[in-house]
Amino acid sequence: MKIIVHDYQFFMGAIPHDQIDKVQEYLVKYIDASASYIIAMETAPNSHKETKGQHMHFAVQMDDKQYDLFRRACFTNYYKLRGKAIKDLPRQYGKIKHIRDETKFLSYTVKDKNIVYRNIDLETINQYIERSHPKQDFRDKRTQCMDYLKTLSFEPIAGLTETIQTDSIEQEILKWHMDKDEHICKTTIKSLTRHYLQIHYRHRIRDFKQIYAYTINN
Repeated sequence: MKIIVHDYQFFMGAIPHDQIDKVQEYLVKYIDASASYIIAMETAPNSHKETKGQHMHFAVQMDDKQYDLFRRACFTNYYKLRGKAIKDLPRQYGKIKHIRDETKFLSYTVKDKNIVYRNIDLETINQYIERSHPKQDFRDKRTQCMDYLKTLSFEPIAGLTETIQTDSIEQEILKWHMDKDEHICKTTIKSLTRHYLQIHYRHRIRDFKQIYAYTINN
């Protein structure tokens, strides 16, 4: 029988760490027997208040259909997680849609070493861990921060606002750096927010004036 090796899908869920066995039980139902995966259990003191900061990052060899089946069964139906942000409550799960460097993301997933994995040898895991802590320049950090922001939603809320919530973007950038115990100045926060707006919302005609004003004024 031909074995199909899928690319890795990278996603996260705000689930307490003591649920890891149940999460794996769900996951193996929707992936191939030969598929590899890594699940990292992390704690972010300034995020995911409903789980006291605990959450999980996933790197799983699966296709889009398998991910959607797992997402609905585990995240949506069993744990009742939010896939979209609502007022004062961030989304509780999200998937990174575009991956530039799969190996870099696998290394990022194992950075805290609190992981479970399947169909990956220990030597490979140790290589990912070794690569996870090199000194990074600003461009690398900016890319990681942008990838994190892509898992969130800053869309206008119908009936409440017709503009992108730039304050929320800035707050999430600050949280992302605080979770890593990294100092960030106000100027850098403004720069990262401007970069995010220009890349991810430039196609939205409705918000052009707001993006332009933010870029000029900041």
